[in-house]
Amino acid sequence: MVYENEWGWGAKTGLFYAGTNLACFIWCWFRLPETKDRAFGEIDLLFENRIPARKFRTARVNQFAHQSDVTGKAGNEHVENVA
Repeated sequence: MVYENEWGWGAKTGLFYAGTNLACFIWCWFRLPETKDRAFGEIDLLFENRIPARKFRTARVNQFAHQSDVTGKAGNEHVENVA
């Protein structure tokens, strides 16, 4: 991209990488969940109950709550969304 014999973009090459960086930043902002100070069990429950990634930080999780049904599947009573 930089060489004049090839594409000849010169300093405009930075715009290409800035656009790629912007697309990655937008994806990270909306799609990567916040897992700071969360145990692996809590993260599993958040994914099981399909809590949106943007709400991971504010959702309250009780991974040690008793399961309500006999099948062993986690119910919605383990995760409370506080928004």
